[in-house]
Amino acid sequence: MRFAFVLIVLVALGGVLFATQPTNLEDIEFAIPFVSTTIIGIKLWTVLGAWVLGLFMGYLAAVPGAFSAKRRAKKLEKQMTAVQAQAGETAADARATAATARTPAARAMANETAEDASETQRLADEVARRTASISRDA
Repeated sequence: MRFAFVLIVLVALGGVLFATQPTNLEDIEFAIPFVSTTIIGIKLWTVLGAWVLGLFMGYLAAVPGAFSAKRRAKKLEKQMTAVQAQAGETAADARATAATARTPAARAMANETAEDASETQRLADEVARRTASISRDA
């Protein structure tokens, strides 16, 4: 972007150099209508003044867009902060739910499940031993 701007400035300066030929250093008159006022200036300064005035007006035309972009960026940052805070609260709620799941009743149920599993394993081992002894005897 900056490269393009520099290139445009250089092209404009080249145009100004062509405008500085001796015939362009003559005086020109500007007459304001309905008022008896005339402004006398050199063609070169008139061209340069118009160019600078155009740059300034272009800059002023871009200022409202920059302000609105800043305003939108701030609004979106606030929304992003709110979403992140809400996500943090959701994670905290999940941790609290997990902590309450570790109550004594939940622990007792887990112990009963572990006892049931060990009892099932003991019975399976007993069946396997009896089956092995029956197949040996037969």
